[in-house]
Amino acid sequence: MSKILVVDDEPAVTHLLRWFLEKKGHEVVTAADGVEALASVQQENPKVVLLDISMPLATAVTGGNTLSHSHADKWGPLGSIFAALCCLGAAPALAAVSALGLGFLINDIILIPLLVVFLGATIWALRRDRSRHGRTGPQRLAWLASLFTVSGLWVSGVVVSLGLILLVAASIWNVVVTWQTKFPLDSVPKSRV
Repeated sequence: MSKILVVDDEPAVTHLLRWFLEKKGHEVVTAADGVEALASVQQENPKVVLLDISMPLATAVTGGNTLSHSHADKWGPLGSIFAALCCLGAAPALAAVSALGLGFLINDIILIPLLVVFLGATIWALRRDRSRHGRTGPQRLAWLASLFTVSGLWVSGVVVSLGLILLVAASIWNVVVTWQTKFPLDSVPKSRV
């Protein structure tokens, strides 16, 4: 099975998660704070990190990024898509969750808030990038996509799909704008024909 890093400052929570995940056949590594977690990520190379973000030293800085925020622009949309697929009852997504031994997550009481968290992470990452490039378009599109995605759960799978497509489009738009800011076309030397 896979190696999982559990990061929590509550020993009881860490112990319970370790017991449950090891029972399912996973190798579990634990850390009590963000500094330990960063070291464990470097040394152990876990496939999954379960991180309590409301603990002391959860935002230990490394290279200008934090463990929980370093790839929010990537895992936000992916997590949103996966959670939405689970909410809609997509068989491949539900099978993947069950195969990992996390079948207890297949419940709308857990999945809908999880979807909202991933959508929020995406919007947060786009807001952070807006401070770099100054464009509000990708973040506005992500807000619209989030509205479609969440409201679509009670309306139609087509509305959810449209919301997820808009979310991916907002992320791609953000990447393009960020690259244009880093490497403006004016600075590229023109070749002579």
